[in-house]
Amino acid sequence: MPAGSNPEDLAKAGAGVYANVYAIEHLLVVPLRSNSVRAILNLGESASIYAVGIPVVYKLGAGVKAEYDANRARTCSTVF
Repeated sequence: MPAGSNPEDLAKAGAGVYANVYAIEHLLVVPLRSNSVRAILNLGESASIYAVGIPVVYKLGAGVKAEYDANRARTCSTVF
């Protein structure tokens, strides 16, 4: 993730852009009356909830890998 980018905002913005593209391609006059547009925006809201945890899981995985590599190289000072 680039520094300063909030995953929650990125997911919501991506869904908003996709909903706008869908509305333009299908020539929708009132986009929010479309079930498809509402579903796209709802999916973006749901994705933003899970996107918050992605950096945490990534850093956890990187930390476990670093510990494993240090233990394997016998440079780890912690006891397993």
